[in-house]
Amino acid sequence: MSAIANRLHKAAIKGDWGDWDEASKLIEEKSVAVRAGITEYKETGLIVAVKSKKRNDFVKDLSEKMSALDITLYDTRNRTALHRAAGADNREITEKLVEMNPYLPNAKILQARIPLYFAATRGCEEMCDVGSTSRKKHGGKKELHNQALELVKFLCNVLCDEIADSNNSKAKKIFELALFQATSLGIVEIVEEILKSYPDAIYLVNEDNPSIFHHATKCRHAKVFNLIHQVGESRTIFLSQSDKLKNNALHLAGKLAPQQQLNLKAGTALQMQRELQWFKVIFPDSTRDKYLLIK
Repeated sequence: MSAIANRLHKAAIKGDWGDWDEASKLIEEKSVAVRAGITEYKETGLIVAVKSKKRNDFVKDLSEKMSALDITLYDTRNRTALHRAAGADNREITEKLVEMNPYLPNAKILQARIPLYFAATRGCEEMCDVGSTSRKKHGGKKELHNQALELVKFLCNVLCDEIADSNNSKAKKIFELALFQATSLGIVEIVEEILKSYPDAIYLVNEDNPSIFHHATKCRHAKVFNLIHQVGESRTIFLSQSDKLKNNALHLAGKLAPQQQLNLKAGTALQMQRELQWFKVIFPDSTRDKYLLIK
C-alpha cells in the first residue's frame, strides 16, 4: 500500500501517470489508494493534484476512479479537494467536483469556513459564483430533508448490525430515544424508518409511555398513531396498556391536547371536534375503521 501511495503522490505532483502503465488497473484493484492520506498532512492524491490547473486532465482521470464520498475526504487541516481547487481559482475542477457531489460546497473546516471562503479571500470571483450557485440550487429544504432521511437509514442499519452481533442494549436504548423523540415531534418518516429497519422497535417503551401509540395520542400526532395498523389485531392490546399513572390510550385521548396542536384548528368548535375524533377513534366500537384517524 505504501508503495502505491508513494507512486500516486509523485503522479499527483506531476499531473501525469508517466510510465506507470498499470496505474489505472492498480488503482481500481486497490481502490483504498485513492482514499489514502499520502502526504505529511494526510492529503489524498486528489487534494494534491487540484492545486494546479496544469494537472486538470490528471485530476479528471483520477476523479473518475473515486466516489462522491471519496472526494469529501479532508486532510489534517480539514481541507477538502474543493477547498484547494477554489483557492487555486481552478473553475474547471471546481465545477467537476460540485457536479460529482452537490453538497461539497457546504463542507466546513476550522472556524466554520466553507470552500467559498477560500475563493473570496483570494479574489476568485468566478469561484464564488460556482459555490453560491450550487448552494442556492441544492440547499433547499427538500434536499436537506432527503439527505437527513438517508442519514437516518444509514444509522438504523449500523444500529441493527450492532444488535444482531451482540444484542447490544446500548443500541436498543438509542433506538428507543430516537423513536420516542421522533414521535414527540411527529416526524413519521423517521418513525417508519426505525420500524422498517428494526421491527421489534414497535415494542419499545420508555419511562412515561407503554408504547409509541400512547405517546402519539398524548402529543396528538395522527400520522404516527396510524402506524398502529402495522401491529394488526394486537392494536387492542397495545391501546389497553397503561402508563405509570394508570392511564391507557383512551384516558390520554380524553385529556386536552397540547396547546400547539389545538392551535392548528381555528375556533373552539373545530378544536372540540378534533378532540372528539381522537376519543372516538380509540374507543372500541364495531366499525371497520375504528383505528383510522380522519385527516
